[in-house]
Amino acid sequence: EERNRMWAEHEEKVKIQLTELCKIPQYAFQYYDNNNLPIGFGGRFKPDFLIEFLGQYVIFDAKVSESVSGLQNYINGAVKSTVEKINGDSRIYSTVFFVVPTEAMKSLSKIRFYEQSYDFFVIPPEAIEAVLASFKKISSYELAQQLDPRDRENIVNLIAEFDYHINMRNALDILASESGVSVLKKAEILQHDIKEEI
Repeated sequence: EERNRMWAEHEEKVKIQLTELCKIPQYAFQYYDNNNLPIGFGGRFKPDFLIEFLGQYVIFDAKVSESVSGLQNYINGAVKSTVEKINGDSRIYSTVFFVVPTEAMKSLSKIRFYEQSYDFFVIPPEAIEAVLASFKKISSYELAQQLDPRDRENIVNLIAEFDYHINMRNALDILASESGVSVLKKAEILQHDIKEEI
């Protein structure tokens, strides 16, 4: 009962957050939830939330573990079952987002999956706005609308990899700087003649 309550609350919060963000003029995405899906969707396939993006639909699904084996196992299974439902449907954008509670993120050892040409990202609710902002920026370029969905995806992936590389480089520079400061502090406590020799 507690798990079901947590699931329902999390799903509702995610849908409300996405709805409010999609209504903001700076994003203004056409959106759908599982009670109001586009024509042709339904049956087995009822994602929590969809946004329309360059003629396709991006899936956002709220996830909380219903299983006693833990959230990671649940997410692993959700990736496979989602691919079974969407595989080959050209209306679905090839990146899917699973939104999990922020505190649950630390229990996950894997948050990115690639399955049958679909990318899956597990994100906390705080990341939703950044994702929408990125999609809005991409859709604002005329070139993006003229490209094949696969080409658009390749551009998005390249930008994401550049972003990851820059963030990684920044982190390494910060760690190297902290290490250097630590070494200098240790050198200061040595006797002057020993320090000069070193």
